[in-house]
Amino acid sequence: MGNLVVAHVMKVMPDLESLGALPMSLGWSLHHDESASSFYLDTFKAGAEQKWPFTSMPPSKDFPLELPPELDVLSRVYKLLVDAQLANPFKRAFLNMSLALSKSLQLHICSFCTDDNGLDFVCISSNGELKKLHCICGDLDISYELGEITIQPLLLDGTEGTEASSLHDPENGIRVLDRNVAPSPSLHSVASAETTRFLQVEIPPLGLGSFDGMDVVPIKIAGSEIASLTPRVPVKKEWWRLW
Repeated sequence: MGNLVVAHVMKVMPDLESLGALPMSLGWSLHHDESASSFYLDTFKAGAEQKWPFTSMPPSKDFPLELPPELDVLSRVYKLLVDAQLANPFKRAFLNMSLALSKSLQLHICSFCTDDNGLDFVCISSNGELKKLHCICGDLDISYELGEITIQPLLLDGTEGTEASSLHDPENGIRVLDRNVAPSPSLHSVASAETTRFLQVEIPPLGLGSFDGMDVVPIKIAGSEIASLTPRVPVKKEWWRLW
């Protein structure tokens, strides 16, 4: 996963006490970009050496894989991705983590994970509710907003691509468009577009879209003090539902 960038973006400073309620198996650091008045949460495996922030996927074992019932329409799409062997870039545990964070912090959060090898996943949550999702899974550009899904099959050279027309069900919130759009040639294209829109800025943050990475790392202002590989709340008690 070269050029991996992972972060949770906020426009206001989160409550540090609420961040302390994260499982102790999850380390975190909070960063502030004064020039953009934005805050960035880095999450990673507790105890892991972090040479650079925002460059590792958080551990997923403390988050459910299954999506909540209100997102059944996304679960239908995920099943198609599994059958087409395109499910890996659709990060369900990461989505559930973003939902839990936004519920705990009572904030609008843009969470993303993206690299140069097919991963480009963004979800925007507010107070525990998914507002928007946008990701690329193989040759399918998938977006979710206001309870409805749009699937844009992307043009491919020399191949027919994934058959997604069976999902077309406008009455139940799923539209599959014609295959008439080419993939973006830009690095981190979805994450770059969605974060700039979320922050209302012109330049993507955290080095998104660049093979050179960040010019300046946002200032670290807080972080988890205690690292433990034992979750504070046992997973069997579904701690995320307590938030």
